[in-house]
Amino acid sequence: MTKKICYVILCLEKNKLNKKKVGESMFDYRKLDGKITEVYKTQYKFAEALGISKASISAKLNNKTNFTQKEIYDSLRLLKIPESEVYSYFFKIKV
Repeated sequence: MTKKICYVILCLEKNKLNKKKVGESMFDYRKLDGKITEVYKTQYKFAEALGISKASISAKLNNKTNFTQKEIYDSLRLLKIPESEVYSYFFKIKV
C-alpha cells in the first residue's frame, strides 16, 4: 500500500469525518459499484473474488459496515484501479 493511501486512511480515522458516526451514510460508493458491475458483472462474483460474502459486500456498499484496509487494497488490485484513484472509489463523501 502506498504512503498516499495510508495517509488518507489515517486522516479519515483521525478526523472521523467531522465526527460522523460509522454506519451513517457517509461514503458514496456508486463509482465503485459501477466498476464492480463493469468488471465482475455482479456483486456476488466480486465478493467471491475478494473472499467475502455477498451480504458482506452489500453491507459495505450500503455503509452498514466499513471496508478494511486489506479489502480496499485487494479491491484496487482485482478491479485494476490505480492507487492514485483510491479516493474517488472509497472515500468520496455523500452530500
